[in-house]
Amino acid sequence: MTECLVEDQPPGVVNPLAPIVFTNFPQTLSFGLSNTFDDHDNNNDFMVLTVQSCPVEITALIDDDRQLSVTRTTATAFSGRTLTIRATSNGKHVDMNVNVSGNAVVITIGIADFEDVALSSQGIWQPEEGNNEMFSGGWMFTNYYSSYFWGGFTASNRSDLSPTGLDAQYTAVTGCGLDGSAQYAVAYAIGAQTEVSAADGSPQTVSGCYVTNNLWAYQKSALRR
Repeated sequence: MTECLVEDQPPGVVNPLAPIVFTNFPQTLSFGLSNTFDDHDNNNDFMVLTVQSCPVEITALIDDDRQLSVTRTTATAFSGRTLTIRATSNGKHVDMNVNVSGNAVVITIGIADFEDVALSSQGIWQPEEGNNEMFSGGWMFTNYYSSYFWGGFTASNRSDLSPTGLDAQYTAVTGCGLDGSAQYAVAYAIGAQTEVSAADGSPQTVSGCYVTNNLWAYQKSALRR
């Protein structure tokens, strides 16, 4: 009796993303990837999605819920750029190339309230590994992120005041932003650049800002009393 072995096939692209076009700056666009790829001879739950290549004009991140967030990093017009998303299953992969473009945008320097920062399903802004830039209200905030450390600025909408220790590091001790706003910035000024500048590079005078402790820092200071 001859046994026939069927070779495992790589996953395929079944619902490709349409070209991504940015019309504003700063701007983040989100896309669900749950139905974009299919591996007909393996369980799709075990398929791993990664950003394989990304043009310098954007950043791209895929979270645990297979939600793709693409953020524009320049107000200058660009076209003909390619974002590549890879699906890997059982050691085999397929790449999806997505065209990305953006028109020129005149930046208005206003108030950074962080309501315009796209957050992950965990309620925080999650950048790519390495040095990043977060934008709000025409201002740019530096960030560094790795799997074991982050520094600079991020944004959050966490309001639960029950977490302790490092689980509390992304929560304002007030549980909200100024005047009860849902989103706010969180800064960690040790080990990474913590800088703010106008997104268009122009010199600006900052008239003021509102600051409170974060929950983790508050808990640590309370223990010293």
